[in-house]
Amino acid sequence: MSDDGAVDLRLRTVGRSVEDVGALQSVLQDAPDYARRVTGGPPSQDVATEVLDGLPSGFDRRRKHVWTVTADDEPIGCVDVLDGYPDPATAWIGLFLIRETDQGRGLGGRAWDLVEQRIGGWSHVRRIHLAVVGTNDLVRPFWESRGFTPTGDVADHRHGDVVSTATVMAKALRVPGPEG
Repeated sequence: MSDDGAVDLRLRTVGRSVEDVGALQSVLQDAPDYARRVTGGPPSQDVATEVLDGLPSGFDRRRKHVWTVTADDEPIGCVDVLDGYPDPATAWIGLFLIRETDQGRGLGGRAWDLVEQRIGGWSHVRRIHLAVVGTNDLVRPFWESRGFTPTGDVADHRHGDVVSTATVMAKALRVPGPEG
């Protein structure tokens, strides 16, 4: 904790070390309700590897970023971002998750601010897209409160026993003017 009692949040790049993959796996295991809503079952024993390896066909692996969100150096969340998907000016959020025991404490909003700052530093990115799975629609107010709106694009979502839709939402990033 900082001197004022606030939790110190940071984004940490997830590599392929046993420690990094274990930290990511732990966060994902600590979100069983999310997993049931989106996949129909508990998180798999190799869900961290699935997140690290998941890419759209033909997408350059070097443009995929996976971070853990740490609170006072303890992993409490994770983020999966594709830089330049589906087009060069878009960052796609594949996953933004705070473990269930840490939800409702304001940490998700603060963590999102860090993610948006990081993505905002990528000069070529003008907007952020993500998809909300219908069976996980309870997260929509979180995204709406951060300025995301539906694009009108809706895709089928099928994973295990879950058959639903996924609504694409978007947010424009502020483009700095000549004054900065």
